[in-house]
Amino acid sequence: MASVAGTKSALTWAVHISVALLVVLWLFPTIGLFVSSFRTADQISSSGWWAALLPSEQNEVYRAADPDDNRVADGDMFTVTGNIFDGSPREIRSWGVSSRDVSAFQPGETAEMKDGESVTLQPDGSYVWRGNDKQISGRGQRIFVTATVPPEFTRDNYQTILFSGTGQDNMAKAFFNTLTVTIPATIIPIVVAAFAAYALAWMEFPGRALLIAVVVALLVVPLQLALIPLLRLHLGIGIGKGYLGVWLAHTAFGMPLAVYLLRNYMVGLPRDIIENAKVDGATDFQIFTRIILPLSFPALASFAIFQFLWTWNDLLVAKVFLIDATGSTTVMTNQIVELLGTRGGNWEILATAAFVSIAVPLFVFFAMQRYLVRGLLAGSVKYGQVEVLRNINLEIQEGELIVFVGPSGCGKSTLLRMIAGLEKITGGTLEIDDQVVNDVPPAQRGIAMVFQSYALYPHMTVYDNMAFALRLAHQSKEEIDKAVRSAADTLQLTHLLDRLPKALSGGQRQRVAIGRAIVRDPKVFLFDEPLSNLDAALRVATRIEIAQLKESMPESTMIYVTHDQVEAMTLASRIVVLHGGDVEQFGEPLELYERPANTFVAQFIGSPAMNLIEAKVTATGEKTSVQMADGGHADAPIASIDSDMGTSVKLGVRPEDLEITESDDFLISAEVEIVEALGETTVLYFKSENGEPGLIAKLPGIHKIGRHTTIRMTAASEKLHLFDGNGKSFLYR
Repeated sequence: MASVAGTKSALTWAVHISVALLVVLWLFPTIGLFVSSFRTADQISSSGWWAALLPSEQNEVYRAADPDDNRVADGDMFTVTGNIFDGSPREIRSWGVSSRDVSAFQPGETAEMKDGESVTLQPDGSYVWRGNDKQISGRGQRIFVTATVPPEFTRDNYQTILFSGTGQDNMAKAFFNTLTVTIPATIIPIVVAAFAAYALAWMEFPGRALLIAVVVALLVVPLQLALIPLLRLHLGIGIGKGYLGVWLAHTAFGMPLAVYLLRNYMVGLPRDIIENAKVDGATDFQIFTRIILPLSFPALASFAIFQFLWTWNDLLVAKVFLIDATGSTTVMTNQIVELLGTRGGNWEILATAAFVSIAVPLFVFFAMQRYLVRGLLAGSVKYGQVEVLRNINLEIQEGELIVFVGPSGCGKSTLLRMIAGLEKITGGTLEIDDQVVNDVPPAQRGIAMVFQSYALYPHMTVYDNMAFALRLAHQSKEEIDKAVRSAADTLQLTHLLDRLPKALSGGQRQRVAIGRAIVRDPKVFLFDEPLSNLDAALRVATRIEIAQLKESMPESTMIYVTHDQVEAMTLASRIVVLHGGDVEQFGEPLELYERPANTFVAQFIGSPAMNLIEAKVTATGEKTSVQMADGGHADAPIASIDSDMGTSVKLGVRPEDLEITESDDFLISAEVEIVEALGETTVLYFKSENGEPGLIAKLPGIHKIGRHTTIRMTAASEKLHLFDGNGKSFLYR
């Protein structure tokens, strides 16, 4: 199996591109509304929001100064001078004196009009308007300018919409009315639906299945179908139009979805937790409030997002159950509809109103979006964007029994599932029998898998469970019967072939799962912690059976996952030690025990774990001498280099390799804190120092040593291990 790597499939890229396009399509109008809400009507009409930060070309209209107050006699003519910009200069591209030709002249040119009247406009905006007494009178001459205008933003639109507008423009009241509707209409259905969902998920009572079916049926009832009957009910019982009526309406319409989402989430919570709470004496209500609600927060948040967004953006329910002729209870969606009629051409006002209406939903969505997918999928997304495995390079020979071992979360089951084709490989290649199988379906990889939970079909007999895959492969009845009975004989299941899985013990179910794998005659057997659900005695017996099975099938390749190092040491041809997604060491069981590559392997393999003692190097060469803080000293037959002199290292020694000594040439001297007299062995736990884990000694036979006794221990030099500051063994540097 070469480096587990590879390239992303075309479907993966298509999904990523589709998501990116959806995000762009969503962001484009949202950002557009936000930017447009700070622009003027002229800017919006002259350029798109994406050009808001760039200078724009606009047509503007100015007037010359009032001639009655500013004209100056010039012979028998009069002139008016000034600057059209009044301190806000523009770059003039062209200008004119008629709306029919606003770009007739260039800056610095003179516009000649009737009867000797003229206007001259300079690039800086200064002008000279010249004419006779009749012409230079009344209102100032209009000057049309096409100018480059710098970016300009204003808060006046928000001032109009929220504070200083007319009754039709002002959305402040509608904003608070919408909040008054939305917050209770979100909280009430969650409170009611949460306990209903818990009851449907975990409480046993007659008619529960029927209620679940009713909830699902209500999801497809059209909203319009229930509006008028519900309004008549409200009027009949005296609720009428108002906030109470719209709250109850939104609660009724949102309840089926709330119960459906929450129930689906709660039913997936671990049963062991609920049952353990009952054993502890918790009532159903205490289980609901103290366990279910905290664990169900992602689902609660998911529904809260849906309900809040739907209620906030609702117009139909509000029209029917809330808004009256006075308009005092109007909501934002209705206010925007009215603005479209009264402000149809004022795009800056409409954009501001629209953004104000979506600002709160945007905040709610982004504040709670991390819970959305988690609540909807309820555990089906296992790893998200976490890189579970890295740089896995393994080659497994035909006929080996390889064990993946490591602590919980190290990636061993994920690696096994990748081999099985149940998890996607995002980089590298996986080869089985010299064939790359990255994109080969699990059924075509020539593998068979034994799951931790057995995964037996509950409605099929043992015989049918074992024959199921062969029937799917269209083998003949004779071939199927021969394979099933042969495997059953090997596993001592012949007398159980007609039973259903519920009539079997845990060990028998495990043997059926193994038999179901055997009959397929796969290239590779995969075992995912197959003994974890068995009791201690049965684990030992089944472990022996698996070892005997492997011995009877010497050419079969098996890959076995466990967190139990005893299983790993007794079953494996070679062991892969995983930690944090990395392979720490790959080798034969005794090699890992006697020559661990680093401190993790040293302490993971072996029970009790290897002792690690802080020390300093005092001599280097073919042998390395180290000195401990308590005066202990050791000469390890392990080579070191000159640069190791004086460095801090860890001296490793296994508990079973320690011996009591009276000599001054000791390894450690420590106070005994706990003594475990087990008959065949005596385990000593020494008092810890400086917050470091206490040392352990495992002595053969019976030793009568009292607590709080200080003793000296030593070990044979060939049993010692040295690890550098990074935890790496001196043997592998």
